[in-house]
Amino acid sequence: MAAARKAPVSPAKDVADFHDGVELRLRALFVTPDSKVKAKWGELRLSNSADATWEAKVGNDTLTIPLATTTIAPADKPLFMGVARFNLTLADGKVQPMSVYAGDAGLVNAVFGEAAE
Repeated sequence: MAAARKAPVSPAKDVADFHDGVELRLRALFVTPDSKVKAKWGELRLSNSADATWEAKVGNDTLTIPLATTTIAPADKPLFMGVARFNLTLADGKVQPMSVYAGDAGLVNAVFGEAAE
């Protein structure tokens, strides 16, 4: 990995940097089904050399998303308060809702795009 960046810069630069091997970290909201907390903002680590991993700071909750076996589709819900929503379909068929800030939606589409096509 060439570098890691903790915050997105701009949609076009983020996508280019991701393809150049830079690990990007962005805020994402996931439902946490095994937790008393219904949803939690955490960090989505995006790398083209490894799985994307979101780590919640709630107890021991960790959600690993295998990039190679995950498909993504924009949710049918419109943007709400600057948040874009997606549905991740995991290898076992479970659908995991995910939300990211609207400015990061293009990056998320680029990262998961190959699996979605």
